[in-house]
Amino acid sequence: MPLRDRALLTLGGVFSLEVIPLLAATSLSLRIPNLPAQLASAAQPTELAGAVLFFPSHRQPMVRQAVWIFSHVGLALDAAQRIVWDQRGRGVSPVIFFHDRGCFWLGNRTLPGDTLEVAGVALAPGEIAPLVTGQPLRLGTLRFNVNIS
Repeated sequence: MPLRDRALLTLGGVFSLEVIPLLAATSLSLRIPNLPAQLASAAQPTELAGAVLFFPSHRQPMVRQAVWIFSHVGLALDAAQRIVWDQRGRGVSPVIFFHDRGCFWLGNRTLPGDTLEVAGVALAPGEIAPLVTGQPLRLGTLRFNVNIS
C-alpha cells in the first residue's frame, strides 16, 4: 500500500514508530561546477524523490535517528545543538543531505562557515562535500563518523 501521509507503524505490538513521508515530485538537481561534463550527464534520476523520516511515538526513547533517503532531506540544528529533520520537505533547510550520482553528499546552504565540517574541512555556505564511510563529520557541536550501509 502506498504511504502518502503520516502513519503509525507498530512493531510486535510493543514499539511504535511515526512514519513521515516527504516525497517530492522530482529529484534534486545537483550542479557541481568542478565535475567533468561526462560524469554529470551520467547521473540517473531516481524513481522516488525525497525521504521518509522515522520517530518513536508514545514517549518511547530515540535509540537511533533514522531516515530513508531516496534523493534528499533537509536538516538544521535547534537551540540545544540537536539535529532537527526538516519535516516540511520544501528544500529550504540550512543543511541538505542527499544522494546523487551513486554518492551521498552533505551541503551547507546557509550555516556559518565554522558550523559544518566534513573530514576536517569546513564547508562554507553554498559548498558541498561527498560522504565516505569512516570520515569524521561535525555539525555544530555534534561529532559523527560517517557509516554508509
